[in-house]
Amino acid sequence: MNKKNNTKHVEKELTLFLEGELSDAEHQHIQSHLASCERCGQALRELERLPRVLQAFGEIEPSETMFDEIEAQIAQRSQRRFARRKLAWKIGLQFVSVVLIV
Repeated sequence: MNKKNNTKHVEKELTLFLEGELSDAEHQHIQSHLASCERCGQALRELERLPRVLQAFGEIEPSETMFDEIEAQIAQRSQRRFARRKLAWKIGLQFVSVVLIV
């Protein structure tokens, strides 16, 4: 909470603010907040620098196998989840069977 003007921090709205996606009232509210909140002002300055920082990396081309590797990781994680669920159901059914027998 910003004690100076008793409003919430606006960090989550800063991207929309920079892109001009807010209503006039929202834009005015954020401008007013930024005038008195160092934390949100710093966050805005960092967001404004981000495009220049990213440009310094240049264009990055994905490797030829990147998408295949991603698909393999997704498939592997899905198989592990399925195996855990199957085991949980199996244990649950065994428990119910024991309870019904007793």
